[in-house]
Amino acid sequence: MVDAALDSLFSALDTKGGKVLDPEMMRFLGKAVLGTMPSAEAAKKEFSKAAGANAKTCTRDQFLAYAKAGFAKCKGQAQSPIELFQFRIASPLTPAVTPMYQPTKLTVTNTGNYLRVVPREGSVLYHGDKTFDLKYISLHTPGEHAVGGEDFPLEVQFVHREADTGDIAVLAVLYKQGVSSDFLDAIIDVAPKSVGGQAGTPDDLDLQAAIPKDITQYAQGSRVGFPHYTYEGSLTTPPCTEKVQWFVCSKPGFATKAQIDQLTKLFPVGSARPAQKANERAVEFKTLF
Repeated sequence: MVDAALDSLFSALDTKGGKVLDPEMMRFLGKAVLGTMPSAEAAKKEFSKAAGANAKTCTRDQFLAYAKAGFAKCKGQAQSPIELFQFRIASPLTPAVTPMYQPTKLTVTNTGNYLRVVPREGSVLYHGDKTFDLKYISLHTPGEHAVGGEDFPLEVQFVHREADTGDIAVLAVLYKQGVSSDFLDAIIDVAPKSVGGQAGTPDDLDLQAAIPKDITQYAQGSRVGFPHYTYEGSLTTPPCTEKVQWFVCSKPGFATKAQIDQLTKLFPVGSARPAQKANERAVEFKTLF
């Protein structure tokens, strides 16, 4: 499948005898064929290994070795993302997910494959008796997960790690086109256009407001919940670590067409990994009711 895709791409780009003239094009081709690539620095190192440190061109076979190198660890039976199509209702005893995010300035980095956003310490995600620290946020265009056959133009993933065990949990928000997002505006305003570029937001940002929620009113007050789909998967970028607990919000976020277009222009070939095989993994839907 990969070989056929490479033949098609090389033919379409008229690469004149199997040569690709630009290392950056190599990286984009690799992402198109395999879904994503390692960081820009890792990509440069792999290209150097495949084509020679000073090489400006690369043969098809060298490129294939280069493209596959970043995915040596992206194997397994529980990879992400997947299409969320069939699911069961979670037991009432299943613990709820509760993000408790603090206002924070953000550091935004263009990795060459997606935007990586790092907050200050102090924001956490509670799940049962576990407390996960928010480590970084990644933005992917288009969205990586699909729900019931519906695709989304943007997905924002909040990646957490449990301090004692090292367990990873990801809370993902799928975006539809609609009203403007202050959260996205703050990121877009400083997002570097060049690979490796880094910039910070000038003001604190209310991360909590970026997570869609349900508010149920009672006579005694109100209750806030975060309905979601959950399953066990992996990170979606190399090394694609497995045993990651995913919580994909069932309520969407919203962004204007202009906001989505601005983020998409940063990565013209896309910054999303294609859907992986579910391999009969159970998906559950958790809500307040």
